[in-house]
This record gives sequence, C-alpha cells and structure tokens, in this order.
Amino acid sequence: MVFVWNGLGFMIPVIGIGSLIVAQYSVNSMMGDSRYYSIMGWPKLAGFALAGLLTFGFDEWLRLRFVQEAHQQGLDLDTAVRPVHSFFFIPLKYWPWLFLGIGFLAMFMPAKS
Repeated sequence: MVFVWNGLGFMIPVIGIGSLIVAQYSVNSMMGDSRYYSIMGWPKLAGFALAGLLTFGFDEWLRLRFVQEAHQQGLDLDTAVRPVHSFFFIPLKYWPWLFLGIGFLAMFMPAKS
C-alpha cells in the first residue's frame, strides 16, 4: 500500500493507530474482559475522539510554531507561506473531524461474534 503525505502528515496515522491502541488496552483493562473493546462500539468512538483531539492539538502546535518562527524572522504573516501538512491529500486541519466521523461509523457497525 502506498501512503502519500506532505510535511508532517505521516504523523496522522501514527496518532490514529496509537490512540486506538491506547483506547483498547485501557478499556479492556478497566472492564477486565479482553473482548470488551471488540464487542462494544463506544470504545472505538472514544479512541477515534482521542485521535481527533490529539490531531487538533498537533495542528495548533504546528500553527503556533510557524507564527513564532515567522515572527523571529521578521516575516509578515499575511504573505508568509505556511508549510502544508497532509495525509492522502487531506490537510491536517480536516483530520480531527474525519476521525470523529469515522468513530461514529465504527460505533454503529455491528460487532463480530
């Protein structure tokens, strides 16, 4: 499979997969059942929501870093070109909403028995 990204866009699947792994291990350990994450839908929504929050925070951090670097270099923010960070041609700023939407879809998908 070919993955296409620009800038730090490769971090998007890292954040997403990491969030789902954290959600799975934390929910299974809290509930005491290793199948709970697979059976119920809400833990997947929680994992994707965590991925969305982390992706949003990552995007804000990159924006703040760009503003600080532009200010240090004396550049005008209106004319400075901001680096593009994307994954599969989708800019980083849209991924939190995509993660949330995917989480709602995963929540209502039937579980495998």
